[in-house]
Amino acid sequence: MNLKVNGRGLVVMKVLRAFGVYKGGQIAGFEPPAAKTLLEKGYAELYGESAPTEADKSAVEKKPEGGDKFFVIATAEGTVSIPENWTKEHHNKRIAWAKEIKPDAESLNSEGANQIIAEAVKDQEAA
Repeated sequence: MNLKVNGRGLVVMKVLRAFGVYKGGQIAGFEPPAAKTLLEKGYAELYGESAPTEADKSAVEKKPEGGDKFFVIATAEGTVSIPENWTKEHHNKRIAWAKEIKPDAESLNSEGANQIIAEAVKDQEAA
């Protein structure tokens, strides 16, 4: 999927569902990898100069209905998508997610990663 970026290299999007520091209805710019995830997961739609023209609309990929629930956690570098069943994922994957959420965390093991992810998910659910 080719996303249109603005002069700052960001994809302009309208937030549809609250996540991280973003509330529904806000207009924000995201780096292309994060924008692709947000679009695919239904958290945001393309907006303004990044929105597809009529000719582009047939090329926009849609996520099929019935996908797994996930959490989009805002990080210093953008966002990280964590599936609802994250506790069943391999420990190395959980550690990588935790490092994205909290880059200054030192010497993470499975237990520490689980704690960081659980806190981020809890904050996401409370938002």
